[in-house]
Amino acid sequence: MIWDLSARPARERLLASLARRQQPVLRIPEDGPLVADAVGASPSMARRLVKGMDDDGLLVRVRRGLYVVRTRAGTLPCTTLDLVGWASPPQHEVTGLASLAEHDLTDQRPRAIDIAVPHKIRGWDFQGQQVRYMVTTPARFQVRPLRAHPRRSHPRGPSLAPEHPATLIAHPARTIVDCLHHRALGVSITQAAQAVDLYLARDTRAVGALLIACAATVATADSPLVRRLGYLIDVTHGAQAAAPFLALVPSDAPPAPLIRGDHEGPFDEQWRLTVSTAREAFLSHRTGVV
Repeated sequence: MIWDLSARPARERLLASLARRQQPVLRIPEDGPLVADAVGASPSMARRLVKGMDDDGLLVRVRRGLYVVRTRAGTLPCTTLDLVGWASPPQHEVTGLASLAEHDLTDQRPRAIDIAVPHKIRGWDFQGQQVRYMVTTPARFQVRPLRAHPRRSHPRGPSLAPEHPATLIAHPARTIVDCLHHRALGVSITQAAQAVDLYLARDTRAVGALLIACAATVATADSPLVRRLGYLIDVTHGAQAAAPFLALVPSDAPPAPLIRGDHEGPFDEQWRLTVSTAREAFLSHRTGVV
């Protein structure tokens, strides 16, 4: 659909202002001055302008006060992941499967985007993809070696001005630890093993970063989280790579399941874990055999 705005000067002025700012969204009240410039100082006229553009499909509502601006050709200029930076607080990190995908640590495409934030926020969805917020400790965002980074530019995404809020992607080590620590993220143990395998193969500093991520997540070094991660490193990259983790496991550590809630299967005395999944399954991604 080609939008004909020639008879609607207020809309034309607002869209032109957003285009000059390379801004694919309209935020209310943050962009109130742009709306006021388009229609004058009347708040009621400004509200009618935004509502009319929403009703006519020129704006697509994401959540209260946030709209995506359609292009002149009627297309949507950004993806759900692009919108996370606009819709989230400055302290946020995309984690879970969406972060693994951004780091090329999985071949799975996420149906939902999980975001760590320091306080409770209501989720939203866009184009059928759900966005969920996970409340975590504010200290998470202060660990310098594990800082999140802005999302890589998407080839179909908008060309954003430098001052626009970026979508922040969690550090790969932080993401892997999140996936093992938070069941609600819905990442399977074999998906986590694939991420560990690819991460260690790519980065010589990976084991150290994973140790830091564990220390920033759990209070004690003998936590089942440390053992689960160490076990996956052992399976995918061998005993030498896993040695720093094994050194943290007390010989009398209480037994724990590799998959939380699953207490079936043989007991691994070294890692003090009950393992219900065959070791070959953790390497199935290398051959494509499940």
